[in-house]
Amino acid sequence: MCIFRLLRIMNQYLEECRVDRGYITRKYLLSDYEEYDESMTHVPEDCIYVEEWVKGTEIRRRLVYEGDEITPFIGNPFDPVRLPWRWIGDASTDVDITQAVNRYIMPGNVIQLDLLLRFLRTHADMKIVYADPTSGQDVLFPNEGVRIEVDGSTRKSV
Repeated sequence: MCIFRLLRIMNQYLEECRVDRGYITRKYLLSDYEEYDESMTHVPEDCIYVEEWVKGTEIRRRLVYEGDEITPFIGNPFDPVRLPWRWIGDASTDVDITQAVNRYIMPGNVIQLDLLLRFLRTHADMKIVYADPTSGQDVLFPNEGVRIEVDGSTRKSV
């Protein structure tokens, strides 16, 4: 009798620990000329590889940039994340691209200028900035991009 109780408790614990990572529904390239091919091992020039992950009604999109190897994603794409901005866009024209960019928020993604320039028309006075979520101050978007981090304060501990 005790063995069965122990097995039931262990099964409950394992069920609670099992994480639903969702599944990949689509793979494609953000590109003007290239189409994604399953045989690709690296992202072609002037392209961004995108994987769409779905869990229930939620969608997360993984990004891999040109020249990088396309490898399996490690981790949970649906872990809660800290949004690094309240607003992002071109301050010189007040063009807001927050909603477009927020479609690509996923743990581990790096939001780079390559992605932002797909949503903005380039011009001589362009000034890409984002509003810091805590201070509200405008921050010039860094050349190396912004990494999307897991929000440790809301992460469920097991």
